[in-house]
Amino acid sequence: MKIMPNIELCVDCGKCERSCPHNAIFIVEGIPIRCMHCESAPCVQVCPEDALKKVGDRIILDNDKCIGCSLCTEVCPIGAIRIDTSSGIATKCNDCMEFDSEICVDVCPTGALSSYTKIVEDKREDMLVKLKKLTSLNK
Repeated sequence: MKIMPNIELCVDCGKCERSCPHNAIFIVEGIPIRCMHCESAPCVQVCPEDALKKVGDRIILDNDKCIGCSLCTEVCPIGAIRIDTSSGIATKCNDCMEFDSEICVDVCPTGALSSYTKIVEDKREDMLVKLKKLTSLNK
């Protein structure tokens, strides 16, 4: 599931950071930063060891293949990939693929982390309500 942070709802509590099993989300000036699993995925294209792969709509890191060269960190358009100082290899969000749901979304007390689908559905619903009001005024 693609997640979109809503910076208006983020209260910078850090629950998503503390709860992430991969230490792959962090907050910068009230903005939750996590891998957006880009369609073009420059990190996948630049990795010399094929440690990053596109699997469905996710970009997955194979820790065993990563050599810690940091090329992926340099090309990530939002800075969501980091080199772990203890292991020396890259770390990034994998959408909690080993769990039934995404931990950061589950623990967020304000709903600042939502799926693209939910955001689009909410916007669509708002637009439909506005259109209905407009059309009723024109009758």
